[in-house]
Amino acid sequence: MSELIKKAVRVLLLAVISYTLICCILVSCTLMVYADSTATTPGIKSIKTGTFSLMLKNDGTVWAWGYNNLGMLGDGTADNANRPVKVSIDDMKEISAGNYFAMALKNDGTVWVWGSNFNGEHGDGTTYPPTEKSYQFLSIPSLPRQVPDLNDVKKIAAGDSCFAIKNDGTIWAWGKNTLGELGDGTLTARSIPVQVTGLVNIISISNSAAHTLALDNNGKVWAWGSNAHGELGNNSADKVNDRGYKYAATPVSVPIDNVVAIATGQGFSLAIKNDGTVWAWGDNEFGELGDGTRTSRADPSPIPGLNNVVKIEASRLVSMALKSDGTLWLWGLDANGLANQMAFDGATYTNTLDTPKQIKLIDGVKEFALGGDDVLAMKNDGTLWAWGNNWYGQLGIGTFSNENIKKAKVMTPIKVLVDSNTIIEPGQDSNPPYETEIPTATPVNSTDQSPQAVGTPTPITHADPNLNGTDGQTSHGNPFDIKLICFIGLAGIAIVAIYLWYRRYK
Repeated sequence: MSELIKKAVRVLLLAVISYTLICCILVSCTLMVYADSTATTPGIKSIKTGTFSLMLKNDGTVWAWGYNNLGMLGDGTADNANRPVKVSIDDMKEISAGNYFAMALKNDGTVWVWGSNFNGEHGDGTTYPPTEKSYQFLSIPSLPRQVPDLNDVKKIAAGDSCFAIKNDGTIWAWGKNTLGELGDGTLTARSIPVQVTGLVNIISISNSAAHTLALDNNGKVWAWGSNAHGELGNNSADKVNDRGYKYAATPVSVPIDNVVAIATGQGFSLAIKNDGTVWAWGDNEFGELGDGTRTSRADPSPIPGLNNVVKIEASRLVSMALKSDGTLWLWGLDANGLANQMAFDGATYTNTLDTPKQIKLIDGVKEFALGGDDVLAMKNDGTLWAWGNNWYGQLGIGTFSNENIKKAKVMTPIKVLVDSNTIIEPGQDSNPPYETEIPTATPVNSTDQSPQAVGTPTPITHADPNLNGTDGQTSHGNPFDIKLICFIGLAGIAIVAIYLWYRRYK
């Protein structure tokens, strides 16, 4: 066959493949696109996230991904992971992610910990010598280890400190205790579990950076630790340490009843009542109380308009609620654009939400986990979705998408790679943007930030600007036309590619 004929055949074959296999998927420039829109994530029981993420499956295995400099992934390495890796434990029934460490509760009632041990988080009487200031410079592998002499446990909680609730309703605590957050009447860090003073019949517990809440089986809430902003809901119990910080080293009663769930943030507290309303108290500098004001208060008050809530979580200065209809709502300091609406302020992004805002890009949510910079959400169909910061791979989408892109974030919900049938290819928000010329491709205009399934090209318009590239703009904020295409490969192999063209508006 002559070279001319061979060339003609290649051109014809390319044209046929391109004509039959081109489809469109609508995403933001920072979105990681998944090819298999029908694949599910079977058997997920619970999820937790922060700078690293945890997933517990129904088979009792634990999976982790994200930041791992202190061994928070529990795989025996100190390497970050951008997709789930198996933690070296089995037969678990509960997980909790703390500050540079993780906990898991085994079906036999024993507690296992891995990651940081700077404040005695491993509960075995040991500590690591470095200080918190050296966290980011260390590389210390870790494997799960059992907390000695701690048995018959039914629930666990990790924040800056460690907590375990036994079947008899007592609470045992260890780790950091700067402002009495262990509740044992002292300000002494503990490397061995100690009992929280005076509490029984406890069914749930939540710990933040410096204070702790506990819920008993009568719907009553107890609090201890820092009370700098009224987060304990009881100013009459204040002590003052040598640096002038208010605290309570033993539990005090919070003036609220009929509570079914609790959450703690940085200087504020949340509770769900049995009627589905959410109540908040403490610091409100950035709208953490969700009442439309910036006024802090010690008395619990309802968040206006937030009803039918079945779950709440708080992380740093931001909070999220899941309603019974499967929608997610967020308020507080949304510094990382978790609500998909950001403002650009010099070198930092800030967005303060004084009242709850619905996350409109995802619905049908069954479970979620809120980190300071990212969110994981499991839908009713069993799929797991993520958005937010991805510096350490904590979104679990197979890439470190922020690695070379200043302030770029994955802002739209995308599928986490926990299914071997899922194949992805990253799209990026760059400055200047990539230009690609593919003669056989048919570009499709796209300026919407919502994810769309693989299928027929559909033009979409969107009028709400977003300076982080999530609505079809580049990171410097100048408007562009974005044209995206994707190809479906041969023999059932799904490969998605995103290409970006741009035209500057004059």
